[in-house]
Amino acid sequence: MRGTIKFFEASKGYGFIRRSVGTNKDVFVHINAIEDGETPHVGDEIEFEIETTDRGERAARGAKLIGWGKVGERNGDGRSTEG
Repeated sequence: MRGTIKFFEASKGYGFIRRSVGTNKDVFVHINAIEDGETPHVGDEIEFEIETTDRGERAARGAKLIGWGKVGERNGDGRSTEG
């Protein structure tokens, strides 16, 4: 499944993903679920699987940020340096 980072609090290590299709219910994501431990920014695209816990749905480990990892750099606004 794909989505977009809606919110991410880097100092606390968690945020929420807006799904690209289906329900409009946001999905919780923790920094430990993101492959390579990359810190996401609002608007980043992410590919993820959902797991259900006693606290609700969350992104399972192995979630991947899409689009900016090719060069590993970001410009001042947190977006990819590649077009």
